[in-house]
Amino acid sequence: MHIPPHERERAFRKITNLLAPGGRVILTLRYGTFTDKREAFTVSVDEIAALAKQFGLVLRFVSANTSDAGGRDDVTWQNVVLELPDDGSGSLSKVRHIVSVTPTTHSYPN
Repeated sequence: MHIPPHERERAFRKITNLLAPGGRVILTLRYGTFTDKREAFTVSVDEIAALAKQFGLVLRFVSANTSDAGGRDDVTWQNVVLELPDDGSGSLSKVRHIVSVTPTTHSYPN
């Protein structure tokens, strides 16, 4: 709700790059307006699911909407758990942007 829609794709890319294989990120979605000067943007599980899929994250859990612990009738909350699947490469994904393979030629005896 705090990230403007036009910045969300970049935010998801950055979050995904920070996750290790098998890593999880938990998002808490707030539904409802602010009564002070803070700005909030509409958010939905469908949007989160689409962004997750775009960046290779798996939607592992979506909670039911819960009432606000502060007693605000116009505010509800929902938790979403996303996971970066472990593709078996171990920590190679952490260095995937800096690994360079230089082809070499070898001659082998016949």
